[in-house]
Amino acid sequence: MADLAMRMPEMEPDRLILMEAGAAVLGVAFLIKVGMWPLCFWLPTAYSAASAPVAGMFAILSKVGIYVILRLTMLLFREGPSAGFGGEVLLFGGMATLVFGTIGVLASQALGRLAGYSVLVSSGTLLMVLGINDGVVSSGALLYLVSSTLTISAFFMLIELVERGQDAGANVLAVTMEAYGDGEEADVENGDGATMPGAKAILGICFAACGILLAGLPPLSGFISKFAMLSAMMGVGSMGATPDPAVWALIVLVILSGLAALISMTRVGIRTFWGSIEGAVPRVLVVELFPVMLLLSLTLVLTIQAGPAMTYLDNTIRSLSTPSAYVDAVRDASAVKAPIPAFESEGGDAP
Repeated sequence: MADLAMRMPEMEPDRLILMEAGAAVLGVAFLIKVGMWPLCFWLPTAYSAASAPVAGMFAILSKVGIYVILRLTMLLFREGPSAGFGGEVLLFGGMATLVFGTIGVLASQALGRLAGYSVLVSSGTLLMVLGINDGVVSSGALLYLVSSTLTISAFFMLIELVERGQDAGANVLAVTMEAYGDGEEADVENGDGATMPGAKAILGICFAACGILLAGLPPLSGFISKFAMLSAMMGVGSMGATPDPAVWALIVLVILSGLAALISMTRVGIRTFWGSIEGAVPRVLVVELFPVMLLLSLTLVLTIQAGPAMTYLDNTIRSLSTPSAYVDAVRDASAVKAPIPAFESEGGDAP
C-alpha cells in the first residue's frame, strides 16, 4: 500500500487510468461485501438464514469492506491526480443503500430480516460519510461503526433466544390476526402480562437496549455517534462550513432511518413480549445470554468513555489523512537480516 502511494503521483496518464480501473474492480468486490445498493440483495436473506453466532460474526465482517475502502481512499485518492476518485459513487450509493435498508426495516416482520436490513442501514450511513470525505464527520462515523457492529452482533444472537419460544410463522400470524381484528382476543386467551418470568424480562431488557442503540436514542453510544456525525455535517464541528443540499439530504436520511428503526423495533417488541399469541417462555441458559450481555456492556462502556474514544478516533482520522507519515515509515524501515545459525562457522563448517 505504501508502494502504491509512492508510485501514483509519478504515474503516466495511461497507466493511471489502468490503476483507477483496477481500483474500481477491487472496490466493487468490497462494496458487495459491504452490501451497497444494488449489490445488497443477497445480504438480508443470507444473514437471517445463518446461525446466531455466525450471523454475529457476519455483522463484524461486513465492516471489513468499510475499513478497506476508508484505508485506500485516504491513502491513494485523497491527494494527487486521482483525488476524490469514487467519492460520488460512495455518496449516492450510500444514500440509496440507506433508503433501501430503511424500507426493509419498516417492512420486515421476521426478526432475522430486520437485523439484516439494519446491517444495510449502518453500511449505507458509513458509505455516505466516506463519500463526504470530511475528517470531523469520519471520526464520528468510526464511533458509529464500532457501536453499530456491537449492537447488531448482540441483536443477531438475541434473536435466536427470543424466537426459541415461538413457532416459525408466529410473527406473520400475529400480523394477520391484527389485520383482521383478532389480536385482542388472542391476548385475552393466551397472555397474562402481569407475571413475566425472569428470563423473558432479561430478554426484554436486552431487546430494548438494542432498539435504543439502533434508533440512536440517548443516552447510549448509538446517540453519541450519530450526534457527532450530524453536528459535524451541520457545520458545528467542521469549521462552521454550511452544508450543501446533498449533506442536508444525508442528515434527513440518517434521522429518518433512526425513526424507522424505532418504529419497527417497538412494533416487534410489543408483539413479541407483550402481545405474544403463544405465551411460551423460552428456556435460556446463562452461558447463552452472556455473549449478548457482554456486547451490550461494551456499548455501555463506549458510552461512558465516549470522550477518550472520540479523542482516539480523531487521532486515527488525522493519521489516515496524512499518509506521508505512514509512507515514510515504511520506506525508511531497515531490513531485518536473518540471524546466522549457531552451528555454522565463518568457514561454513559445523563446530
